[in-house]
Amino acid sequence: MSSDRITMDLPGAGMAEFARSLARAGRPVVDKTGIKEKFDFHLKYAPDGVDASDDLAAPPIFSALGELGLRLEPDKGPRDFLVIDHVERPSGN
Repeated sequence: MSSDRITMDLPGAGMAEFARSLARAGRPVVDKTGIKEKFDFHLKYAPDGVDASDDLAAPPIFSALGELGLRLEPDKGPRDFLVIDHVERPSGN
């Protein structure tokens, strides 16, 4: 990984594992493809906020996924949250 591109290699990975790897980039990604086969994924993309207009630069994530025949679609769904109801200072020993 460099400041102008991220490279992801996942040999023999399923779509769910690929989605989890994409989620590490900052947003949750859920596999809704229903594809169970495994693939060798190789993906290069520019992180958010990087100018990808240079010919040598990696494409944005959406373009890179499009080259694989995939796309990300925004959706709403259940999420896990940690809710803290009450906080107290620890008592002295």
